Order: sequence, then structure tokens, then C-alpha cells
Amino acid sequence: MERARNGPQLVTDELTEVAKQDRPTVDAQGRNLAESIEGVIFERLAPLADHRGSLMPFLDVRDEFQKRPAAAPVEAGLSVLFVCEPIREHALAQFGDERHWGYTEEDALRYFLDHVDALPQPVARIVVRPHPSEAGGKYASVLREYGLPVRLSDGSGLVDEIATSHWVAGCNSVAMVVGLVAGKQVLCCIPPGGRPCLLPQPGIQHLQAILQTKAGHA
Repeated sequence: MERARNGPQLVTDELTEVAKQDRPTVDAQGRNLAESIEGVIFERLAPLADHRGSLMPFLDVRDEFQKRPAAAPVEAGLSVLFVCEPIREHALAQFGDERHWGYTEEDALRYFLDHVDALPQPVARIVVRPHPSEAGGKYASVLREYGLPVRLSDGSGLVDEIATSHWVAGCNSVAMVVGLVAGKQVLCCIPPGGRPCLLPQPGIQHLQAILQTKAGHA
């Protein structure tokens, strides 16, 4: 008989599954990530919950960001990296319902773009980074709906795109944890009705909470 899993173990199992789904094997240039810094980062995700949200497993990655170009001065406007995940594809494959989690990746992206003015300063650039398993043009139609300074990633490395951003936004991506390691502001954009974020790091901010706070002060 399978042993019943308690709450923390359920979170650990969920994060391990996220790691399996989220980890690319090659980058945009076809290089094997097993020997790259991106590969190291993704290998760290499986034991993440056992550290109760600690960034300790990732701290030696922090030095990598000192070698990369930095984000432009914030006075010039915020630069945001939105990291995507194939949420509906996995939900459909596992449960036969692409809305099993209560939202899709397009819902989350639209939720962020609809409320980008909730960030504390004007946004000068938004880069949308598809998951490595997704087609490059998957989100193009969503971006055309908005008159914002938003574009698709040019395929640069994850660490480089995080390094040149002030904020990293997404849903449950390990790239959000890496953003915290890099000292970036990190925003979860799961829309209302979606299953809450599984990542346990307390430094992750939540767009729903920000909007609720603003509404309460209105």
C-alpha cells in the first residue's frame, strides 16, 4: 500500500514534478545544458522544498550574474522578463483538461500585461521567454493584443536575460527562484481562480496580492 503523503511531502513531490517538466535539455543554440550554468540551476530544483524555501542550494550560482551585463538604470524604466510554462499542455496530458489548474499560460500572461501598471515604476521593456519545449511564436498573438513595449525573447541564455532585467515574472518556473538568487524582484502572475504558486520562497511577490492592496487603498 502506498504511504500517505503529508503536506510538506506533497509540496516536495509537486516541485519535483515541476522540475521534470520545466527543465530544458538544450538551449536555443543547441548546446547541451548538462554542462552549462543553466543545467546546474535546473538540477537544483528537485530538493528545493526540503530547504523550506531557502536559496542556499543556489547561492554558488550567484557569482555567474557578476559576469553578465547588468540591467539598465531603473530610472530609464523597468525591464521585465516573463518566463512561460506549458501549463495547459501538461494539464491536458495528465488530466485530460487543459484548465485543470484553473488557468492557462496565456491567461497568466494576459493577467500580467493587463496589470503591468501595478509595478512601482513605468515599464520600458517586457521580454516574454517561451519555455524550451514551446514553439517560438506561441505567444505572438497575445502580444499583438497590447500596445506595450513587449517582445518575444531572442533566444539569449536564461541567466543573461535575468541579468539584464529588474523583474522576473511567471507562475511556477524555477527561473523565478534564480531571479531571487540574482537579486531581482520576482512576481507570480497566477490569475484569480488558479491553483496557488508552489514555489516556497518568501521573496516571491504575488500580483493578486498587490492588486488587492492597491484596491484597498483606493
